[in-house]
This record gives sequence, C-alpha cells and structure tokens, in this order.
Amino acid sequence: MGLLKKGFLIVTATLVSTAFIGAGLNTVDSSVTVTPDGDMTLSKNGVSLGLGEVYQLSANDDIEQWNSSRDDLVEINKGEICAKALGSSMVAALAEDGDEAQCLVVVRKSPDQVKLSESEITLGVGESYKLKAILPDGTAAATRTFTTDRDDVLKMTQTNWEGVFTAIKPGKAVVTVRLYNGKEAKCTVTVKAEPQSLKLSKNEITLGVGEEYKLKTILSDGSGSHTIDYSADSKNVSFSGTGDTITVKALSEGTATITSSVYNGKKDTCTITVKKAPEKVILAKNEMTLKIGESAVLGCSVNDGAAAVGRTYSCDNNDVLKMTRTQWLANFKAEKEGTSVITVKTYNGKTDTCKVTVLPKEEPKPVPAANTNVNNNTPTQQNVQANTEQTDNPSDTKAEVIQENNPLVLNNPSNYTPVEVYVDLGEYIDLAKNPAVFELGGSLLINPTSAYTGNLTFTSLDESVATVDASGYVVGVGYGNTDIIVTDEAGAVGKLEVMVISGYGMDYSDIYTIDSILNTAELKPMKTNYEPVDQMVDQIFAQILTDDMTPGEKLRACYYYLATQCTYGYDGYKAVSVDGYLSPEDREIVEFSYCILKDRIGTCENFGAAFTVMTRRLGFETNFVYGDVAMSAGGYGGHYWSDVNVNGKHYVFDPQVENNNGGTNYFFYGLRPEASYGMYRYDYIETVHGFKRY
Repeated sequence: MGLLKKGFLIVTATLVSTAFIGAGLNTVDSSVTVTPDGDMTLSKNGVSLGLGEVYQLSANDDIEQWNSSRDDLVEINKGEICAKALGSSMVAALAEDGDEAQCLVVVRKSPDQVKLSESEITLGVGESYKLKAILPDGTAAATRTFTTDRDDVLKMTQTNWEGVFTAIKPGKAVVTVRLYNGKEAKCTVTVKAEPQSLKLSKNEITLGVGEEYKLKTILSDGSGSHTIDYSADSKNVSFSGTGDTITVKALSEGTATITSSVYNGKKDTCTITVKKAPEKVILAKNEMTLKIGESAVLGCSVNDGAAAVGRTYSCDNNDVLKMTRTQWLANFKAEKEGTSVITVKTYNGKTDTCKVTVLPKEEPKPVPAANTNVNNNTPTQQNVQANTEQTDNPSDTKAEVIQENNPLVLNNPSNYTPVEVYVDLGEYIDLAKNPAVFELGGSLLINPTSAYTGNLTFTSLDESVATVDASGYVVGVGYGNTDIIVTDEAGAVGKLEVMVISGYGMDYSDIYTIDSILNTAELKPMKTNYEPVDQMVDQIFAQILTDDMTPGEKLRACYYYLATQCTYGYDGYKAVSVDGYLSPEDREIVEFSYCILKDRIGTCENFGAAFTVMTRRLGFETNFVYGDVAMSAGGYGGHYWSDVNVNGKHYVFDPQVENNNGGTNYFFYGLRPEASYGMYRYDYIETVHGFKRY
C-alpha cells in the first residue's frame, strides 16, 4: 500500500510527517526520490464528501497513476473519488513527467436535508443574486446542482456549489438545488420592473442625542430590488438593519445625510439634524377637567435646543380615560367619573404628568339670549359660535353650543357684528374650552355669567393682537393669539382665548376662484384597491355627484359632504387593519378612512384620510398631511389635514375643522399654506403612491 509505479512515493519523507500522518498513511522506505517541477495542480486541494458520494477530481497534466492513503475510506480510479466510510484520506496523482499533487478528502455523513439561504426573494430586472445551500452540521455534499424552471425569467451564470443568476424580465421562477443523494430545496424568485425611483419615508428629521428612528425605503410602483444599500456621510449618526427598513441612531450633535440606493443607481437622501437630548419635557397642561363623553388632545414640548421625536403617553386609569393615540400627541376620551394621570415620557426617560378629573355628564342647557346686563347670572357656555342669523343690534345676536373642542372654533369670522361670549368667573377656564377665532377686524362682546363682586376689569395680554374696552368689547387688530382676562373687585378671574386669522379663503375672495384653479388640474383617478372602501366611495358619489359637474365642483361636493354629514368623535377611529400596500402611508390612509366613510364619525385623521381617498378617486393629486395647526389658546398642536397639489402649488383643505364650525362657510377650503399667516405648519406630507398593493 502506498507505492506507485517507478518507485514513486506519494510524498517524500519530509511530507509524510506533515501531511500524511493525519491521513493515516504509514511511513515507507524507498530508494528512489522524484523531485517534481511543481507545475501540476488538481481541481481541488481538499474536498468534503458525503458518505456514498462520487466526485470527479481532475488535473492540468497527463496523470499516470492515482492513489489513496486510506482506500478503505476513499477509493480513487482515474480521478473519480468514491466516499466509502467516515474519515479522511489523502489522495495523490503522479503525472507522466514526474510531477505530483495531492488532495485531502474528508468523508462525513450523508445529509438528510438541504436548505437554501433564501426561500423567497424579489429582484428587479437586471439585478443579480447568489443562493447558497446549507447542510445539517456534521454532513457534507460536494455535488450541489442549481437549476431554474424559467430560463426566460432568470439567467443562471453559476450552477455548481452556489447558484448565481440574473433577473431578465418580470415574472416568477423557481430555483432548485439538488444534492448527490436526491435531497433538494427550492427558492421562489419574483422578478419585478427595474426601479425608476426610490424615496425614503423622511427626507428631513430632527432627533435628540441617543434617539433612534426607523427609516423606510419605498421603491417606485411595481418595481423591486432585493438589496438596498445605505450609507451615512457623518459619524453624528449610526444605522443598523437591512432591507427596506433601517434604524438610525443619533450619536452626537450636528447633521448627517443618510443615503439609500439600489443596484441600478437610484437613490434618495434624508438629512438628520441631531440636537441635545431633552433635559425636561413639558405638557401643555398639568390639570384638566372633562365631563363623561368629552374628548381632548394633549401635546408637549421639550427644552430649547433639544429634540425628541419619541414621545409616548400613558394613563394610570384606563377605566376613567380611553387613550386612542399614544405617540407624539395624546388623544383620549372621558369614559367614567374619577381621576386619571396622563404621563408623557421621552425616549431618554424624561416625564411630565397631567391630572385629568372626569365629572358626571350634564344635560345641555339652553343658551340665553344675549344680555348686556352685567348682573344677569346666566348659565355657563364654554364653547359658543355665532348663529348665521344676523341683526342690526349686536345684543340680539344668538349663539349655539359647539359639541366638540377642536383646534379652531370660529365665531362668525366674516361678520364684524359683535358676537356675545359667555365667560365664567372663578378659576381660569380650561384653555380648550372657550376659544374665539375671528378674522382681522372682527369683534365680540364678553358677557360674564357667574356671580361677581363689583365692577369688572377687562385686560388683553397682547394688544397688538386684540384690544378690549371697559365694557368687554374685543376687536381683532393683528394676526396671532392672546388671552382676554376678566376680573372683579374680589379677585375672581375668567379668561377668554382669542385667535385672529386672515379669514375667509385666506388669500382668495370666494370658493369659485379655487374651483377655477382646481379645474386646471390634470386628473389621474385611482381607487384604493381595498374593496369595502371603494364600494363606500361609489355609494357616496352616487348621492353627491352628477355628470355635469366640473372637477372643482365635484371636489367641493366631497368637502361639503364630510364637513356637514359627519361628526367629530373617536368611535371607530381605526376600525380595520389592511395589509399588503406597497406604501405604508397609503395603507394608513385606507385604514383611517374606513370608519368615517362607514359610520360618518371620526377625528382629524379620519376626516383627512376620507377626503384624500375621495378626491384621489376623482383624479386629484391629494396628499395626507400631518403637522401643527395654530391653537386658539396660543402655540400649536398636532393635526391632520389634506393637501391638493395643482400645477406645483399646494392648497389646504381641512373638512374636520370646517365641520366643527358648521360646515357650510368654506373657511378652510383651498388655503395657500404660505398665505395662512403660520396657521398650518407641515411636518410630514404623504405624497401619492397610487394605492398599489403587493
């Protein structure tokens, strides 16, 4: 054993000690030593085979003789290796010119299964990919053959050991790997169109040091790419994750640009500004009082120079308060008499609290006729709105109760006749309870309703916004927000929040101007592709649209329907969960639109989503917007609305706030955001993706 022709040893004495001992080859003597010139090589220097596997070894020279150091484990005949038993053997080849080469053969168990590195993948046309076969531990198989059932969809460029292929055209193909013993595995490859563009879910965001944020890459409709590459141009941030979603972490103050790209060079960027981590978080209120059935929204801010996207709200008594939104803003509804503490917590653990007291529900009391007699003790009316009926006598103006507290409550903004507002004396009235919003030059008359002592004093905290005289007559003199403070001689205090806006249609004189602009839009109608929503839109359109309407008139009909036929409330809110949309934003719009289209009740999210769905169906490029809206109490609060893009210009449509103000005045119809004197601040605008599904 071990001898070859011409007295050739498999190796010289030196090689026996280093290589063959481990292979079990006995040391032998020879009087002949051949010194090879070293120009011969074998196709493998080492190979692992499964028990019973046959493998062909080849050389780049004419071989005279093959040999195995353990032919009880490994047989070799003309380069064909047969794995007979578990173990290892060194096989050697002798060339006719005296060259020699060796290969270590290890025999392991035969695999009872095989898996692929992926079972399903999606590629874009022109993209290449490599599949690997994975065997159970302790097994081996050198023979791994890859095939595809659709040569017209995938071009195989490597079929041994690993499967490498390139996507040729859209379609589906199955790649199969087969081992020497018949075990096999499959991978389904879906080929989509080559991406024409990609977009990150955010193009700008501000984070606090240490904060994390998920960024998602969205490809153009109908396209695919298995590999999405990410990079950062600064060490101010780091990122982790693969695929279409990564987690970005803010490391230090400064800016960084994250770039997302795919195989064909399409890319998009997100600029991340990193500020200090918050040292404190401050809720807009630390105490609130609601009655059973009332809803409220609570926001917060962080200290100057800091940032925190991550703000999570919770309450300690879910029986008393029903939380319907817990991120960025807190939305909640009073369910039961009692108290509950709402806590906001930032990503770095900073907290603040608000104690909410829920009182029994009271039956609404009739609103008294206006009375300028300061001794008239009439019932408190915390939310009032002017009746559209007007008289020559300001004191004859009537009012009606507003059912819900929302960011903006108008009090006859286009009429300069004073509107009487009732203010309790005692403690400060809750900021959300009695906002008065009117246009520049508008006016109102404050009529205190509770018992008080002596003469009243009226004070405007910002006379550049609104003035007030000794009788409580308020006039809006400048755009903005202020408080009117009412006190008596005993120190009892009442407060009225005033907001002065630019008024009707903002920079337009009437709705017909907006309609004429809308009529110039290029229409591209689209359905949501979620059948229940599309059917409800069809039913509503059958009621409110006629064939002879212009596009602008049809859009106005959608706005009017939501503003007049729906009500504000949290019932339903997000009543369905719809999977499968290419765009998560499109999916959210469909989900939010469902309950208000079905039951005609919802919050700002639902109103905005429904208007977006309905007007996209008409063909308008309508976007779903989240941002801040000016509050009558001062500052800004989170809000959703719709934005229609016509010829590159954006117009605000806010049917929810319109609904809160009677629904028929078109105060929030077709506003230009830059001409709204800062009323609307865009944080995120969801552009049209087309309601496409997987």
